[in-house]
Amino acid sequence: GGDGGGSAAVARDHSVEFRDYSMRYRAGLPLVLAGVTCRLQHNERVGIVGRTGSGKSSLAAALLRLVPAAGGAILIGGVDAERIPLRELRAMAAVVPQEPVMFAGALRKNLDPAGAKRTDELMAALEQVGMRATVAALPDGLATALAENGSNFSVSRTPAALPPRHPLHPHPHPQPPPRCTHTARAPPL
Repeated sequence: GGDGGGSAAVARDHSVEFRDYSMRYRAGLPLVLAGVTCRLQHNERVGIVGRTGSGKSSLAAALLRLVPAAGGAILIGGVDAERIPLRELRAMAAVVPQEPVMFAGALRKNLDPAGAKRTDELMAALEQVGMRATVAALPDGLATALAENGSNFSVSRTPAALPPRHPLHPHPHPQPPPRCTHTARAPPL
């Protein structure tokens, strides 16, 4: 369902449990996830790795309810994800893409597209991921203009500049910020 169908539920934490979960992208197509069962503890960090076509993106699509289940369930904090309002469910997630995406415009706009955060909030988020000093050292700081995909930003800094988007969004349960687990190019944080 689009909005969590039935009565809405509130997850007690951010633990995630896949229970015999299966998914296909369309009726009549083969399952892309078949009988997935695993449990991730609240605040546990995991990396999903695998070959092309092994289901990494499908797991993310399932967790964000981009595709309906063909069987089984996903529980978040002990609550069936189907009962959590979609907006709340998606607000719980932080996805750090393998390839960083930055848009032409100010660094500030890349971190806070809605323009809803104060400078001190942005700098605190940058501090959480070890980027405050780097941004403070830029001649224009948060006003630094970025080219499309941050091409004028050092390749080692680009992936590290994206995780601050996560701590800027309120969560019902505090979490440590994600660390960039990009590639060997990423700076240590």
